[in-house]
Amino acid sequence: MPGCFCKTNIRGDKVGNILILGSSGFIGLRLAEALLQHNFNGKIIGYSRNIPKSLISRPGYIHISGDFTEEQRFPDILKKYDITCIYHCISTTNPHIGTGCVISEVQENLLPTLRLLEASAACGIDRLIFISSGGTVYGEQETVFGHRESDHLLPICSYGAQKASIEAFLNVYHHVHQMKTIIARVSNPYGYDPREN
Repeated sequence: MPGCFCKTNIRGDKVGNILILGSSGFIGLRLAEALLQHNFNGKIIGYSRNIPKSLISRPGYIHISGDFTEEQRFPDILKKYDITCIYHCISTTNPHIGTGCVISEVQENLLPTLRLLEASAACGIDRLIFISSGGTVYGEQETVFGHRESDHLLPICSYGAQKASIEAFLNVYHHVHQMKTIIARVSNPYGYDPREN
């Protein structure tokens, strides 16, 4: 079940509510639907620019509309909704070759994530799960059977570099603030897209 990372907090208590950043995206929407289908006993707080049609009237789902690139309300959102676990599934850019989008990668993804991490540390968030990239963070290293988590991160495009940078900052916040962080390097997710209905 997708919520297995967020069933309990550090003290072993039942989890409060889950914030899914990017709840109208391919991964975030499917995650929200799966948690609701499995009767997660907290609230699912979805965050994206648009509310997904399939979640509009679902009991247990609350939607916050916002622009991740400009978001300043993270401390208020985390406190108001008693968030204990965050799934960071949002990305404003797509994988591409080269460095043509370096500034936008930093401004639209890295800086908002740092604001989120600061707010999370201040609010005592127990867990943060980051959906990274299963390919671009490794660059063009040759492998026989795909990459291992222990492989060096050698991104060759700005998308991979921003994902690897966020991973590095998650490690910093884990060590400095004891925040439990999980990095999922997802590669080419596919399947039914509920957004197409």
